[in-house]
Amino acid sequence: MRLAIQAYLSADHEYCFGQYRSYRLEDNTDQPYNGGPRR
Repeated sequence: MRLAIQAYLSADHEYCFGQYRSYRLEDNTDQPYNGGPRR
């Protein structure tokens, strides 16, 4: 499913998916590795 969604994403979203395992497309946030709130 994730690969099908990625086909329609912008380059910025592609970067985030590649860099942050916790990236969430729905609200464009990621979970920092050191904890804390999503950003």
